[in-house]
Amino acid sequence: MSIEQYIVFKDHKNRCHKMRTSIFFIIFILSAHLFGQTGKLLTEEEFVRMAEKYVDSDNYSITLIDSIHVLSYDNNRERLFFIISSEICNYRGYNGNTTLGILFNSTGIKKRVNIICSEDTPSFVRRIANSDFLSQLGSKQKIRPISGATITCKAIEKTIQRCLDDIENLLLN
Repeated sequence: MSIEQYIVFKDHKNRCHKMRTSIFFIIFILSAHLFGQTGKLLTEEEFVRMAEKYVDSDNYSITLIDSIHVLSYDNNRERLFFIISSEICNYRGYNGNTTLGILFNSTGIKKRVNIICSEDTPSFVRRIANSDFLSQLGSKQKIRPISGATITCKAIEKTIQRCLDDIENLLLN
């Protein structure tokens, strides 16, 4: 093998290696993105432990619908349902996922949203929790994200919309 042939061979080998590395990286990113949006199934004990902090009743029932735990109870006026967002989807914020507790009525209208836990920056999560951002979610009005926490706000907004859409489909079927 001449020196010219060796250089061409070595260059070709390097380009193939770089291409394989790039393809692997693209597949890794796509799979992390796609699989990161699917839910994490909880045991009933985990679900109850999380839900009891956010539900205003000791008289409730838990139903498993399509692998999603749904806690239901009657308050004085209507039947309410509670879900934990991580069982349906996880959209990544700036530093990670935020798990939400969502309370809604039988027509799928959101009543309350609580942040159960978050992998995002604690100071920004506190700002989101202490603002009116969570109360705006699920409404038809334009939602204004919290300054400095825009990526996390967008992920929370997508999570709420996906959860409400999925629950509406479950309730209608």
